[in-house]
Amino acid sequence: MSPRGRRASLPAKRGKTAHGLMDGLVVRCFAEDGSASRDYQFDVLQVAPELRQGLAEAFARRTAPGAGLTSLESTNAAHRAVVLFSRYLATLAWPPTQLAHLVPSTWTDSSTVAKTRPDEPEKNLPGSSCCSSTPRASTRL
Repeated sequence: MSPRGRRASLPAKRGKTAHGLMDGLVVRCFAEDGSASRDYQFDVLQVAPELRQGLAEAFARRTAPGAGLTSLESTNAAHRAVVLFSRYLATLAWPPTQLAHLVPSTWTDSSTVAKTRPDEPEKNLPGSSCCSSTPRASTRL
């Protein structure tokens, strides 16, 4: 209350910038100091809609304030990992359609493929020109 016994007025509501998962499978992230932001599109991932939604929600939780990723460079790296992982999932004979279908070996297999040529991870996916479908002969005796 003010000295005259009247309630003080509240400041006018200003528009609050959204953070996290927004409409249309967009996740907005901010730099720790609030100087910059970036929107990450998840509706373009080439996986089932339910899996797309789950990946967007997981990314929003991982990039939320206090979750450990504090710079836009770190959120860019995390988003790139999601994009490459979804590209790998799209190449599988039976791609998963929801998060519950993912098992640890799915991630391990995609990481193994990506580590074969770290300079060009997009070319490491099965079916790309760098990956041969015939096994290599072993040179060990």
